[in-house]
Amino acid sequence: MKLTTEDLDYLRKLLRSYLKDFSEFNTLIGGEEFSPPQLDLAIQLALDKIEKTPPIIRISWRDLPLTLILQAATIELLDLQRKVDIRNKISYQDQGLQIVDTHDQEYSALVNEYYQKFFKELGAWKTEKNIESALDPIYSI
Repeated sequence: MKLTTEDLDYLRKLLRSYLKDFSEFNTLIGGEEFSPPQLDLAIQLALDKIEKTPPIIRISWRDLPLTLILQAATIELLDLQRKVDIRNKISYQDQGLQIVDTHDQEYSALVNEYYQKFFKELGAWKTEKNIESALDPIYSI
């Protein structure tokens, strides 16, 4: 799905708001967790995933439920962050105490939870749209 700069700006603002990714909420990191390019990539990947999941329905992103776009983009962001955490995992051990500084398990659990919910909702929505498109010619006679 093609997005204009204005579309991407709009979706980026919505996604940041959906995630509550503002510096006032991220006191430990002192800023926003996700950069604009990361949000843009997640939005593009989300729309691609929605579009390419069968049954294939060719529509504008504006005709999609926003919840599906935001859920799919959140999954992509968490998965991207999980990969960063895995690459940058720090393990420290001293006198039998081990500290592992990473969130990859939490991110993995969230990705799995959101993934299942998202695909269930996407499947139901796409099935509904597919049935509507099949019945539309019958009702227009």
